[in-house]
Amino acid sequence: MIGWLDHNFGIKFLDPDVLELLNLVRWAAVLWLASLFIRYMNRLKPSAGSRRSILGPMKLWLCLLISACIVIVAAARPYTDKGLVQIKRGNAEIVFIVDNSASMWVEDIKPSRIEIAVREIVGLYNAGIISKGDKVALIVFGRSSRKKLFLSTDLQRFVNEVYRIRRPPTLTGDMFPWASDIPLVLEDAYEMLDAQDRVTSDNTNWQPTSSANRLIVFLGDGDYELDDNRERLGRALKEFVKRGLKIYAVGIGTRQGVPLTSVLRHYTFKKDYDENLSRELSGLTTVLKPSTFGEFADSVMTIETQGQSSEDFLHSSINVHRKGPVQVVSEPIRHELWREFLIAALILFCLSLFLI
Repeated sequence: MIGWLDHNFGIKFLDPDVLELLNLVRWAAVLWLASLFIRYMNRLKPSAGSRRSILGPMKLWLCLLISACIVIVAAARPYTDKGLVQIKRGNAEIVFIVDNSASMWVEDIKPSRIEIAVREIVGLYNAGIISKGDKVALIVFGRSSRKKLFLSTDLQRFVNEVYRIRRPPTLTGDMFPWASDIPLVLEDAYEMLDAQDRVTSDNTNWQPTSSANRLIVFLGDGDYELDDNRERLGRALKEFVKRGLKIYAVGIGTRQGVPLTSVLRHYTFKKDYDENLSRELSGLTTVLKPSTFGEFADSVMTIETQGQSSEDFLHSSINVHRKGPVQVVSEPIRHELWREFLIAALILFCLSLFLI
């Protein structure tokens, strides 16, 4: 189906795996055809001059099946490419660092701090701010640091990894979310870049050098204790200066205290967490602390309401690090079609109501 739509209409999909759900509709269609056949075989003999529809009330189910197909296609995020002549600068290399500690799960900004962080990163991709030729990497941290994607031009894989950032299914036996080790994640960031540069270098005496087209985008709430880690933090930041790495931070949250116990509402007591955890979190609050970012970031903005966005801030920050001269190039732009498909499904659904 994907190949047919692409060949005949130029329609591609951002999440093609969702189309596997069409198999369920296929079996439902088989049942519909079987029911229609049984209805036809058991129909009453029409009287002279009478007219009787073969489909009858089966038209309702036919419309619903077609609507379901359209909704599934919409969920797969269909899009088409259009040609666009635009001004383009050089490519950037961006390391995204995302705080997924427990304080990022609170919902002082709906739907939650961590979901806002995911939205902001994916928004850069959807808006074309991160584009073909750029390299991206992803690190997620809490008490420890986890490299989800090394520096790569595979933007679709990057987006897929970003979508996987969420609360864990259970809180038992995992110390990862209960603290934020800033020096550790900064160390991991530059060491990850060094490892990749060393592998691709022909110089056996390789040494880290400054890269003007590289930057760090850090998304978190700033609710970090740095007093016991200032020495390590200072050493890490010196390594950043040596490599010319700038940190652009997006702080997410509100400045009113939110009880940390609120994160437990999405879990089941004794199954996903125990009484000890509930007791440890009791009385603890989390709050957006923009001043903390000033300890290690070169530039900071905050998202303190649901309607705010970091798109302009990050767009200008990334463009500062794009290398090479300005060029006029022909680039495909993506036009997503999911809204059109949902409208078509809604029209069919409303039509089916008149067929009852």
